[in-house]
Amino acid sequence: MQEKELEKDVRDEKLEGILILDRDKKGVLKGTYKALEIADSTAVSTIEQALSQAKIAVGTAELNVPQEKLSELFTPVKVNSVALKEGAKTEEELQKATGLVYVVLFVIYFSVLTYASMIATEVATEKSSRVMEILISSVPPVQQMFAKLFGVALLGLTQIAALFLVGYLSLQSSQEKGGDAADMIKGFLDISGVPTATLVYAAIFLMLGYFLYATLAAFLGSVVSRIEDVQQMISPMILLVVAGFVIAMVGLSTPDSTFITVTSFIPFFAPMIMFLRVGVLDIPFWEAALGIGITALTIVILAVIGARVYKGGVLMYTSGGGLKNIKQALRLSKDQ
Repeated sequence: MQEKELEKDVRDEKLEGILILDRDKKGVLKGTYKALEIADSTAVSTIEQALSQAKIAVGTAELNVPQEKLSELFTPVKVNSVALKEGAKTEEELQKATGLVYVVLFVIYFSVLTYASMIATEVATEKSSRVMEILISSVPPVQQMFAKLFGVALLGLTQIAALFLVGYLSLQSSQEKGGDAADMIKGFLDISGVPTATLVYAAIFLMLGYFLYATLAAFLGSVVSRIEDVQQMISPMILLVVAGFVIAMVGLSTPDSTFITVTSFIPFFAPMIMFLRVGVLDIPFWEAALGIGITALTIVILAVIGARVYKGGVLMYTSGGGLKNIKQALRLSKDQ
């Protein structure tokens, strides 16, 4: 068919497009792609890649280059990384530690969002149904608050343990059937070469992250009277969690940067970012201890303030939320 006829088929939408191949005076292969619309660059990119490969194949054939030599020429160069600092993780240890960091970061992120939001919602639900008035007559509000924190923590540990158990059994079953994907996932999650200290830090920062945000969520939930207001009240807390998670994910590629180092000492980011540094870097013990201490101190401060807000907030039934309600809850707690 002639080029004009093919162009007519494209205009009649019988063809999506046509590709015209030609050689210039120097024998260099070139192409022209014609379509109704050329806004979609995906097709052009695909064609360019295919023509580039064809150009290489034709060129090597004309030069009588054996296919084996061509394959060797385009084989990527493997670069091995060697750490010279004493005590630094080897490449294999770093890969396993990175896998563990990924898992723990996601566990902290989802557990904080799920269980902290659950605590705030439960408190608001009890208030909206007036169950709180019955509870505070038999159990002090502060005792209720910490009982709720520990109860949800045990629930979360049980659920996470069950999920990991089911996942492990599924991987074992897939591996027995010869699944390549199962071997890849199991290799990624292999922690056999990860130092025991890193596993201990993982448990510590997971616990700190939960209690930090759960305490904050408990007293934020206590100053709202309707379930509909809970999300609005805890949205700043959720933004802090998301910001810490995003910084940690970005920091996986540059864990030794100044920005990551500084943010790892900010209490609301420390559970994720300090653990990132502990997991993939060989940092001094005092830095990890300082991060743990700052976070623990913040939890104590939030617990003291939160207990007072919770004590007054559970008796409040005003609409909306915000700083005004927190101040009012603090005034009510002083009168009790």
